[in-house]
Amino acid sequence: MSNTLSIRSLARQYGYDESTIRQSWIAKGLDMSWPEAQIREWVVQEVLQPLRETDLREQLDRERLRRMTAEATQAELELDKQLGLVVDTAYLESSLSEYFSQLKNYLRTIPQKHYLELFESEDALQLKQKLSGFIDEVLNEIGNQEYEMPEEENEQGQVNKYIKSSSEEPKVNILRSASVSGGTLNINAYQYYPNVPNTYDISSFEVPLAQPQTYGIAMSDSTNFTGITDVSRFGYVTYRAIISISGAWTLPASIPNRDSCVVFARWENGGTPLFYDRATYQIRPYTAFGSTDGAQIGGTVTNIYIVVVSTGVTPPVPASGFGTIIRNGQGVITFSSAWPPVIWRGGMFNFPYYLENSSGSPAKVQWNAATGNVALPMVPLGSYGFMCGDYSTVETYKKRPVCYSGLLMSGNSVSTYRAMPAGSRIAYDFSPIRGQIGLSVPCIDAVDYF
Repeated sequence: MSNTLSIRSLARQYGYDESTIRQSWIAKGLDMSWPEAQIREWVVQEVLQPLRETDLREQLDRERLRRMTAEATQAELELDKQLGLVVDTAYLESSLSEYFSQLKNYLRTIPQKHYLELFESEDALQLKQKLSGFIDEVLNEIGNQEYEMPEEENEQGQVNKYIKSSSEEPKVNILRSASVSGGTLNINAYQYYPNVPNTYDISSFEVPLAQPQTYGIAMSDSTNFTGITDVSRFGYVTYRAIISISGAWTLPASIPNRDSCVVFARWENGGTPLFYDRATYQIRPYTAFGSTDGAQIGGTVTNIYIVVVSTGVTPPVPASGFGTIIRNGQGVITFSSAWPPVIWRGGMFNFPYYLENSSGSPAKVQWNAATGNVALPMVPLGSYGFMCGDYSTVETYKKRPVCYSGLLMSGNSVSTYRAMPAGSRIAYDFSPIRGQIGLSVPCIDAVDYF
């Protein structure tokens, strides 16, 4: 294979006239004497990427117009409600029928679930007390399912009314922001759906300050490993790999403390999001956003750089018997060349908060470039929001499926995007169809590990 490309070959491969390459591309800086890889990189950066960005701007303009139209329609609907057109009888009848049907089904589960406990009763009085307790539990559980229109005040002081039922509630509430002040982690959450547990899985990071050392091994811009007293609070790189995923990839079981590890990744794919599912230790790509569930596992993402950071572990002695270890005053290993330390050069990804209603497409791509001294940033995989799928039901209150957000990555920028289905639907004419937490997450540099 030739080390460079001819103008004819380049024009044929990218679908352009040879005159365009001679008169436009070369005038803009393309040098056909470059190696093939450098020529292709120039075409991507100077020709293809601007076309993608133009398409994105046009899409965002269309979405803004759709949002304005939807907001005007919603304002008219709210006015009708205030004038007395409050209740849709068909919806009320459907809601009450569903409520009483569930009540009946819940009560019927008592004998099946508790017959052994009831059988062990010593006398009729104890049987009565047990049965009363089980019935109370069912009534309390079914009683938490509300069919009303709660009012929530947004950041502008306006009141939004969301129609909800148990079948519409997403399994996630909105985590609006997270920040650290001194030794305190501050969480700002909005519980739009009161009957859904308001819990979040959060990874926090602390970076010890570099300390001057006057003796021993010189480790530039490093913490004092001999002064570490609690090694369980430190993170170590326990796994590194370059992988490709088609369907799903599971973190190896040999990774220490896999339950609480943080997975950093770097890849190039602006159309297929990756989602890390902590429950299964799997990283999965998602596609088919028009499906009834909102998304499906699918697609292939190649050349994914993976760095896993484990905490609560003590570094081992290098298996080869050669290398470097550092112990603290208690003789505990705090540094080992068997596990590289986590190197943070000040890189961050800053996600702005948003929570949006729209009757148009729920899809939104908002690129956030890495900041700081990083050449090839790696992002910690997590779910930083939610986004609905495109599928819409045909009923009085049209609903869309809800998805947890995964991540897209293009160059040194990332964007949240819909991924794993949450298993529920919302009435999108009245409820937000996408949201993103406002926070900054640290990024490490792939150059330090590959």
